[in-house]
Amino acid sequence: MAKKKSTLFTGKPINPSNYSLDALNIVVKGHHDLVIGTWDATGWLADREVLIIGAGPSAIRYNQDIIKYVKMYNPAVLELNINNSIPTSLVTASVVSLEARAIFDELQYKKLEHPIIMPMKRIGNLIGESIRDSKLYDYGLVVEPDTFEFQPTGCRLHLPYTVCYALAVANQAGAKIISLIGFDGYTSEEPRQIEMNKIFNIYKKHKRSVPIVSLAHTTYQLDQRSLYAPRDY
Repeated sequence: MAKKKSTLFTGKPINPSNYSLDALNIVVKGHHDLVIGTWDATGWLADREVLIIGAGPSAIRYNQDIIKYVKMYNPAVLELNINNSIPTSLVTASVVSLEARAIFDELQYKKLEHPIIMPMKRIGNLIGESIRDSKLYDYGLVVEPDTFEFQPTGCRLHLPYTVCYALAVANQAGAKIISLIGFDGYTSEEPRQIEMNKIFNIYKKHKRSVPIVSLAHTTYQLDQRSLYAPRDY
């Protein structure tokens, strides 16, 4: 029997390593049922600090200090995609939301020692065989402009960027504070900088959002705290 083709992934092939808006702004319109997943994130990380690790240079530059921080303070660690900045044994879960990146990383998923959080209705039919034996948490995702809403089994987001998705997961899971590293940012004129700042501002306006802070220097509009400063929470 021929393998069923995806109805959710359309358009020209793209390079998964290219993080331009054109390459990664894959918006599935008219599929509002995609917000429903099979995993309820409620309370999963209740009252814990959640450290989200991005792909910026600081995640590699400070990787040994990040490892020390995780061992000392025991935050839940959400890794955006697979960036290998710290050992997989210290990561609570990898978070995946972009179809192109999932295809790019699919052969690495079976090597992970931790679960993968992804919206299966968007991605599962593209890489189903590769993740068959992986531990998966299916948290749904649908895109609606200027929106940041999270529900027990899924979310509605301004863009399907993985950081948006991770923020939704962390909030629904009950995080008390979200720390970021590997979010160095761009120059003020770059479209990516403007879009990311918009994402963070939409997030911060949500009545249920928890505090968010960068543990390394960033050009984004975020509060900053040193990775080495004593923690007061």
